[in-house]
Order: sequence, then C-alpha cells, then structure tokens
Amino acid sequence: MIKSLILSLIFIAVGCSRSPTINLRPRTFGENPKNVIWIQVPGFELEHSAMLRFGSSDSRALTSIEDVDCVGSAWSYNFYQLRTNADESTMSQITGSADIKNSCPSDNRFPVWQYYKSLGFQTLAVEVGTNSKNSLGAHSQCNKNTFMEGVTLLQMQQSSTKVDEDKLFHYQSKKSLAKEGLYFDQTCQNKNSSCFATLSNNIQTMWSEFSNQSKGTFFYIRDFRYLNYLKSGDIKKAREVLSEINKVVAYFKSQPNSSQSLILITGGETQSLKMPTRGKEWKDFEKLGRNVRSERSRLNSPVLAKGPSAENFCGVYEESKILARHFWRDDNKILSIDKFTELMKF
Repeated sequence: MIKSLILSLIFIAVGCSRSPTINLRPRTFGENPKNVIWIQVPGFELEHSAMLRFGSSDSRALTSIEDVDCVGSAWSYNFYQLRTNADESTMSQITGSADIKNSCPSDNRFPVWQYYKSLGFQTLAVEVGTNSKNSLGAHSQCNKNTFMEGVTLLQMQQSSTKVDEDKLFHYQSKKSLAKEGLYFDQTCQNKNSSCFATLSNNIQTMWSEFSNQSKGTFFYIRDFRYLNYLKSGDIKKAREVLSEINKVVAYFKSQPNSSQSLILITGGETQSLKMPTRGKEWKDFEKLGRNVRSERSRLNSPVLAKGPSAENFCGVYEESKILARHFWRDDNKILSIDKFTELMKF
C-alpha cells in the first residue's frame, strides 16, 4: 500500500514537472520566428519522399523534408473548384482567399509578403518551372496592381523580352538584389540550353546576402517543375527536383541560428502515385524511373513545418487558412489576419 502510494506521488510529480513537447521533442510554444522560409512544391505528397529515402544508404533515416516538428493536411478546394490546380492552390495559400477569380483573390486579400512587410520583414522570392500564366508576374494586376509590391523576385526562366543588365542576376556575381522588383537568372537566358545555375545555387547566394541583416527575412520559394515532370511521366527528373528541394531544406537547417527560422513546405494539386512494391520493379524505378503510375490529383495536400510556431500548422484545415496560421498566437499582442487586413487598406 505504501509502495503504491509512493509510486503514485512520483508519477504525479513527474507529470507536473514535464516540459511541453511536440513530436517527442521539448517545445516552447508561441515563439515568433526571426526568419520564415516557405517552399511550395505543387504535386508533392509526403509519401513521395520514398523516392529519396529508399535511394539512400540508410532507408530508415529521415530526409530533411521529413524531419519536421508538425504535419498538417490542407483541403485543396475553393468556392469554384473541388480540385484546384497548382496556380489556384498556391494563390489561395499565400492570400488566404478561397475566392480566386481570373487568377486574383477576393478584394482586400493581400499576398503573404505584404503582411510580413508590415511586421518589418524583407521578402525574397524565387520561382522556377512556371510559365506566363502561372508565374507571380501573371498576378501583378491583382489588388489594383499592388500585388508585387514589397517583394524581390528572381525568376529562373528565360525572359520573353529583352532584359536590362541591371535586372539580370548571376549567383557567382557580386551584384546586389537590394531593390524590390523582378529579376531574371542570367544563366537561363540562353535559348539553346537550360539554366546553368541550380535552385540551391541561387538560394544560397541570396540568403548569404540578406540573412545577416537586423530585420527578419521572409523567403518564398515556388517550384512547379516537380508537378510538370510528374504529369509528363518523367519520374527520374521529378526525383532530381525533389532531391534539390531536400538539399535546400538541409541548407536552411544547417545555417547559424536555424532554430529561429520557421521552415514551411506545402503542396498543391497533389499527385497520387502508385509506387513499385519490391524486387525488379523497384530496381527499374531506381535506375530508369519506371513502374510509377500517376493518378488524378488528390483532394488534400501536405503541410510540413519545422521551427518557431510550427505547431500552428498541425491538423486538418482548408488551404486558404494556411496564411492565417503564420500569424496566430495565443495572446492578445499579435494581430489576427483580419486585423492585419483592416490596417492594410489604403
């Protein structure tokens, strides 16, 4: 009897003294990140990380993409479509609007970087694999032509018109991207070849220039190549893109003070893949990208988060609610997304 009482008291004491945890790790909830990295990879599903995991020397080790604090699931529909395409999904996520008409959100819904700018953040953005219909520039007329205000955007594609020298960026040059506006990757301007620079080349150069500044940085990355390759059936190329994304995530995690950075990975128009099972089928997949079949897009897409405020992204919700989860805190000191919107009307 006494022994049972002592054990009960110990259990209660230990329970009362426990620190908060998430994903079996100690956690301080409600922290504000100094930097925010948001990577949108249309087509991606968490299960696809098998393409990286089973090709490594240790298939049990988590990839950088998988090593997160919180996993969520976002319903990919809006007021008009049960299955939204990649452009509609990414727009809904960054503007918080389920009312996307003619590529623009409903009135008084601003892109995420303008909310962060109101908090003193600077914004960098890189997009690759987009075209004239789904690039950020295609939405420049939204919000009375103010959609692109507050962002320094690098497009890894060939410009459709002649570009001034000061609007070309090369990751090996010392040219600064200090001014907000649209820039083009200089290594992508050769009509007879693809970009020489990789996504990680450009990101590392841009990050090294801006990350040491006193104000926080919001880094927005959207890569449509993965979805494009999945749709065309080029699994080998899709896997290379996913490996590059994994490399980018690993880079951000390796940076000094990375514990102060929120890393967010989201999908959109998520593709269902029938993976090979074993033996020769998987061997052929590893070598040639064969034996993976694509089905219709799913109704929801993954949300992976690591770092301060990652707990906001746990659970199941509509993709238009992702934006609000960036700014929600369990106190009255942080403005809600609706209050932000009211303050930004001008």
